[in-house]
Parts: sequence; structure tokens; C-alpha cells
Amino acid sequence: MSIVGNFTASINRGIHYLKEHQFHNGQFPSYMYCTNFEHPFYLYESNTFTTGLIVQCLLEFKDNDVVKDILDKADYFLIHQKMHYGLWQYLSRDNLAFSITPVDIDTTSIVSDYLTQRGKSDYFENLDSFRLFKNREGLFKTWIYSDLKMLFNEQTRRFLFRYYRRYFSAKKFYKQFHMGANDVSMPINWNVLHYLGKCELTQPIINKTVELVNNNVDFNSFRWYRYNYISLYFLCRNFRHDIIEFEALKPVLINVILGNLSNGQFEDLNELAVSMYLSSLIRLNYSGPEIDELAFKIVSFQQANGSWKLCEVFGADFGEFLSESMTTVIAIESLSLYNKLKYKS
Repeated sequence: MSIVGNFTASINRGIHYLKEHQFHNGQFPSYMYCTNFEHPFYLYESNTFTTGLIVQCLLEFKDNDVVKDILDKADYFLIHQKMHYGLWQYLSRDNLAFSITPVDIDTTSIVSDYLTQRGKSDYFENLDSFRLFKNREGLFKTWIYSDLKMLFNEQTRRFLFRYYRRYFSAKKFYKQFHMGANDVSMPINWNVLHYLGKCELTQPIINKTVELVNNNVDFNSFRWYRYNYISLYFLCRNFRHDIIEFEALKPVLINVILGNLSNGQFEDLNELAVSMYLSSLIRLNYSGPEIDELAFKIVSFQQANGSWKLCEVFGADFGEFLSESMTTVIAIESLSLYNKLKYKS
């Protein structure tokens, strides 16, 4: 088999794994690894975020017959999870904690971007609501559930009432999972930017990003997305928008990634790190020898069933959130980008 055939076969095996592990309702499985117990354990978690991110990545393969079926089933699931005014929560409706969790701008951005590209969501439907997520710096807060500004907005008033209707159980839940009303995370803001593109609402994100990168921000320091390769991945996805202010950041970001690869830790990188570094370098228009090594390493990581191992996508001190399906889709997405760069296929 040729080299390009080897990568294509690996991608197809990954796609078939996803097809086989998608639930009948269109959802993909994900887990929480509970670490704050004497004996840590995995807990199945029904959420909307995992499915949204997977199918967003799969848009790269939308002409593939197997992927078409995956996307059609996922559309049904994601539309069913939709709340008023084009907003989504992290948890899905069949999760027992759904009624006490707040609207989540990260999940909303990812699912909205996907459904908008599928022609099944109105781009402008949730823009008014998005304005209520902003803090004084113009960045977007992760959650919205108890801002009194919501009283004066007809679209979001119902979310405020929903919160106070279950005030005590909701408050306990938020405290247990460290979900602060003023949480701000740059990777989540980069997902908002990925959805909305450059506009008046997202200009503060662009300005803050330029400031952080030029000041050598530690990409391991962000809330929820705790590892630099994940933060860099979500940032680099925004180079699809041709944002002028970001062009000067390319050499800086390339050096950050190459520095992470050359400090003796390359052999210790997990499946998700290798895939995300490869994807980020290609989106930064880097074509050095490191991308070949990363691509071959991804293929070597693939398991017999076509998947890649569970790796944390985001987390906190109480647990890690992971999914083989998420690791798998990001691996095949990065291999597809590599194929297009190296073999124009």
C-alpha cells in the first residue's frame, strides 16, 4: 500500500469506528473520570458538547457516504437539545442534572457553527443572547444563569427564572463543580470566535489573544482546557477566518509548538496531543519535517478497532472529561489535513 493509501485507510477505519459507536439517537458516548475519590472511576455522561464537537470536525468529510449518515443522525439529536433562542447546555436532556445546569456558550458556539454550516440553524438567532455573556473586558463568560441584566431582555428572562426555580439544588451543583458566574476561559472564547468570525462582538477576543500571545502566555494556564495542545488547537482553528491581526502570531505560535516537541517530551505525547499539534501546525501553514513525524505517529497509535485511546479533552481538579470518539475524530481530521497538504488528496 502507498503512503497516501495508508493514511486514507487509517481515516476510513476511524470513520467506521465512529459509525459503529454512534447511538441510535445520534449521540456519541463520553465519560467523566472522577479523580477526587480514593478509588477513581469512570462515569458515563450524557452531554451535547461531545456530539457537537465530533460532527463539527466531521464536516471535513461531509461527502463521504458513511459520514453523511452520521451527520444526519447527529442533526436530529442536536436539534432536539436546542433550548429557546438558539442556545444549548453542556448536558443533554436525558441527563438527570439537565434541569439545574446553566446555558453554556462553549457548547452553543460549537453546535451553532455546525448546524449553521448544515443549513439547519439561523446564524442570527442567538446573537442577542450572546451579548449577555460578555464581561467588562468584552470577553465571553462560560455560563449564563444569574445575571440580573437578563430581567430586561425578553429572550433571556426565562433562563433567569429557570435558575431561581431550582435555586438551592442549582447552587449546590455549581459549587460542587466550580462553575463560577464570572468564569472566563480563552479557549472557550476562541470557540466563540470560530463560530462568529471577526465582528464587533468578537473584536475584544482578537485583541486579548494578540496581547496574550505577544506576552508569552502559558497555554497550560487556562480554565477547563488545561493542556497547551488543546488550547493551541482551538486557537489555530480560527486561522480559517483570515483575521489580519492573527497573521503576525503565526511564527510565535509555531515556535511554541515546536518548542513543546523539542524539549524531550515528544515520545511521551499522548494520542490527542500528537493529533492537535499536527492540526495546529498545518493550519499555521507550517510544512517542516516535524509534521511527517507527527502524522506517522498518529497512525501508529490507532487501535485494532479503528479508534484512538481515551484522552482528556477538558477537565478540572474534580475530574477529566474524555471520549474515544473525540480523540478519534481529531486524529482523522489531522490526518486529512496532512493528506491535503502533502498529497493534495
